[in-house]
Order: sequence, then C-alpha cells, then structure tokens
Amino acid sequence: MRIFKYIKSKWQAWRCGELGEDRGTLRETRRVFGSGAARRVFRRAAIVISLVMAAFCLVYWVICLIAAGGAIDMLWIWPTAALFFGLCTLFAAGRRPFTRLRRVMWLRISIAAMIAALICAFVVIECFVISGMNDTGEPGLDYIIVLGAQVRGTTPSFALYWRIERAYEYLSENPDTIAVVSGGQGRGEDISEAECMRRELIGRGIAEERIFIEDQSTSTKENISFSLEIIGDRDAKIGVVTNNFHVWRATRIARRAGAENAVGIAAPYRNLLIIHYMAREFFSVVANSLSGNM
Repeated sequence: MRIFKYIKSKWQAWRCGELGEDRGTLRETRRVFGSGAARRVFRRAAIVISLVMAAFCLVYWVICLIAAGGAIDMLWIWPTAALFFGLCTLFAAGRRPFTRLRRVMWLRISIAAMIAALICAFVVIECFVISGMNDTGEPGLDYIIVLGAQVRGTTPSFALYWRIERAYEYLSENPDTIAVVSGGQGRGEDISEAECMRRELIGRGIAEERIFIEDQSTSTKENISFSLEIIGDRDAKIGVVTNNFHVWRATRIARRAGAENAVGIAAPYRNLLIIHYMAREFFSVVANSLSGNM
C-alpha cells in the first residue's frame, strides 16, 4: 500500500504545483494532459475502443458457432472477452457500480497494471506463435511426426486435411523419410486420427512401410511422447507437421520431451477460425508452460 500512497501524494502534488518544476512547463503539461477536455477525449476513445472490441468478440463468437457447429473447444474465450470489454466500457464511462471505483487511485492503478500486463503477455506469446507459422523444416529428415486433429466419421477435418497434405508433400520430396502419424480416437470419430492419416497418405501414393501408427494419444504432449517412443532414437532428425498456428508450441514440447533436434513443418490453415485458434494458443502455451511440458 505504501507505493500507492507515494504515487497518490506525487499525483496530488503535481496537481497542486508543489513539485518545483518550471511553472511554465508545468502549466503547459497541465493544459495538454490535465485539462477536462483532454480527459474527456481519452475517456471517449476508451469507450469506443472497448465497445468495438466487445462487438467484434460477440460477432466472431457467432461466426465460430455457425462455422463449426460448436465442435471446437474453448469457444468461451469470445463471450468472456466480450464481457470483459463491456465492463471496461462501463468503467470508462463511470457508470454504476464503477463510479466510486474510479475515484480510488490505487485501485485504478492496479486494474490498469493488470490489464497492461495481460495485454503484454498476450502480444509476446502471439509473436512467438507467429514466428513459427512459416517454418518449412529442412530436407532429409529421418522422421516426421504428423500430429492428429479431429476426424468426422472417417473423413479428416479441415485442419487435419492440411496436415495430411503437407506431410504428403514432404514425404514425396524426401523419399527416405519415415512418417509417424499420431492421434487417438475421440468422440464422433469412427476411426483413430492416426488411421485416418495413414489411409489418406496411402491413397496419395505413399508406401505403407514408410508409415508408423501411434493411435493412443489424446493431447499434443502425448502425440510427441508416444511417437518418440516408437522412433526410439532421440538423436534422429525429426520434423513435427502441424497447422501453422500450432507449430511453435508443438516444437517446444518436442524439444522438452527430448527431441532436441526437432524442427517445425507448418501446414496452412485457410479459414476464419484461425483467429480463434491463434487466441487459443495463448492459453495453451501458458498451461503447458506451467505444467512443465514446454
């Protein structure tokens, strides 16, 4: 609490002209930043930005529901974000019950600091995610691990389709590389994700003996760990094939699991849902970091 009292005393001293600065400079600073007109402009800007963000989150949530039929996880991100920005709007506008809160300086500073820290963390992690979105691996890898995604019946989902396509391209260009297709069987899936990928790759002309199956995993961590057990050689040159938004996290998990030479091979994801998946990566990266997976 002492730091807040100190900041408050300095703020009050500044407003009363007791800091000893050049009075002309102080008056000019007050005129620009301390006037009621300037505060109203900043407040209105905050209200508009918060309203726009809240509306975007709600509209995008509806788009995700329509596009995926609720079949993708963590959709709660968007209504929660809309609620958050709605509360920010009320706070900036000084509506009840936020009128009194805005008058408590230490609370205002605390809220602003927490929001700033959250935004900074989100931006930093998303920059890492973006940094892996164009990874192409390297030629002549010993193995590639193709991570599974949802299967609708026996048909690959949009995300899985692009992973299969990228794996096929790499295997065609590197005939000595072995593929480990990894993914168990979830709800609504008539076959395992690994079996779906195996069938699709064989159908495209990849020899069956070049494809190993890992069909017990239920998460990215298990995908990697179980596939490495099949490979057996942690010093082998390994590539991880997954969608672009997932590459950075997947390769970090692989290196943490012991495949220190693992590189990412990004498959595209051309769909509006990529915004959701990139936002979801923030929470996944935080969760995996806290659990020691990466």
